[in-house]
Amino acid sequence: MDLPQNGFKRALVSGRPQIGLWSSLSSNYSVEVIAGAGFDWILLDTEHSPSDLESVLTQLQAAAPYPTHPVVRVPWNDMVTIK
Repeated sequence: MDLPQNGFKRALVSGRPQIGLWSSLSSNYSVEVIAGAGFDWILLDTEHSPSDLESVLTQLQAAAPYPTHPVVRVPWNDMVTIK
């Protein structure tokens, strides 16, 4: 089985323009709407939002069926949270 390719990184390396947005809405419903709107990426901001690990999980699950690439901004430089 081949490992999945990271299309977001490939697009950045190749210099292709990417259109996306930052979301601090902390809602899996809003992520599903954004992902379904056709953005290339969505950044889930946990530094400036009330998101916790559980809500980030539901947001990632909401984005999973779409070609949008989710990126998570961690709340702060905490090794336990990052790993």
